[in-house]
Amino acid sequence: MVNSDESPMHLAKLLGLRNSLTNKTNDFVFNLVSKLPQTMNVEYVLKDCVKFLSPNIRKAVLLKLLSTKKLSMRLERDDEDMKLFMIPALALLLETDSNVEVLDLTGYVSHCPRTRRYVLLELAINYVSARATNLLSLSILKEGCFRENMPGMQVFNRNYMQAFVKLEHLQVLRIEEFEIDVQDLMWLCEKLRHLRFVSVNISEHYFNIPTLEELRDSFQFLKAFFFRSTASVQHILEFRNLCKMYLPNLQVIMGFASDFCSQREYQYAPHMKKERNLRHLGLNFQYEKADKDVHFMFPRVTHLMIEGPDKFSNNEWQIKPLLKFSISEIESLHLSHVPPEIVLQFVTTYGPNLHSLFLGNSICLKDSESSLDRIFELCPKLERVGLVDVKGPVIPMSCFTMLKEVIL
Repeated sequence: MVNSDESPMHLAKLLGLRNSLTNKTNDFVFNLVSKLPQTMNVEYVLKDCVKFLSPNIRKAVLLKLLSTKKLSMRLERDDEDMKLFMIPALALLLETDSNVEVLDLTGYVSHCPRTRRYVLLELAINYVSARATNLLSLSILKEGCFRENMPGMQVFNRNYMQAFVKLEHLQVLRIEEFEIDVQDLMWLCEKLRHLRFVSVNISEHYFNIPTLEELRDSFQFLKAFFFRSTASVQHILEFRNLCKMYLPNLQVIMGFASDFCSQREYQYAPHMKKERNLRHLGLNFQYEKADKDVHFMFPRVTHLMIEGPDKFSNNEWQIKPLLKFSISEIESLHLSHVPPEIVLQFVTTYGPNLHSLFLGNSICLKDSESSLDRIFELCPKLERVGLVDVKGPVIPMSCFTMLKEVIL
């Protein structure tokens, strides 16, 4: 029996993918929020007109407003945006409905002047923690791609984070526009015992590798732990591998092992007791090797990402352990900087049940065993294909007619 807090529909709600409104009502909310910046008297609309909407639509309008980036057409962000749009919207939301469960403040932060983001968000978080005591999900998502490094981000300090601790029911926390020290993150996760899904930037400063006891005390309940950092690759991998080995509940660590997955559409896989639950496994052969028992260590892997160095002879590719996962379990392969002979071995092994395949910086020569035609033949169930910097003949469009998604 699936715990209601771990069901696909519940997580979809917490990640902002699902709400209780009809499509027609959602369209109305979107149109109203998109036209608000052109309104002559925004303050009047927020304080008076919005109050006359039915409670569920009013709540949807205010939540949409707070989550939507860059409503203003002005390039410069100033305090006027905050005074007109965001601060009144947040205040009205929490005055009229303190039982908010899902809150996305991406729009709120995107309208803050950069020099005042830290202060204005602190005011908002203090306000939210005092009123939205049943909050389950809080998001501040990065503008642009979460994978891009953003040096120079402001770092949350321990005092700043005291307000988060009051949100004791929080299950999802995504803070992607600021950094957090790893020690403070562990402290926060230890306080918020219902957290299952975290997405953060870890500051490279004071990024000390925790002890096993510290790691377990802090992160033992997490199922999805997305993070990025400007620390050295070796340091990041050491931390990632520690989490991978000693946090058996984790299904995703650091990031997805597929370009076709997204946080917004993510669903928890069924939890398995007495074994590691990792579903997304990534290995970078430039810095690490596959353990000979990797298929026993992580028996539930469904998505496999292999990245190779630019220069590597085929004899140096120790991939036999990676070909021993359950063939019926592996549904996605991401192979980057992997020579064609090695690509063929992976595809021959896992191709029959693959739903997605990504090839990057590879060579697929015509009339060879590793040609794209041959690869597609070995993968009859493919729904999603990525081909980036692949050398070979022009790919006929007929190859893609049955696919749901293509990255070129």
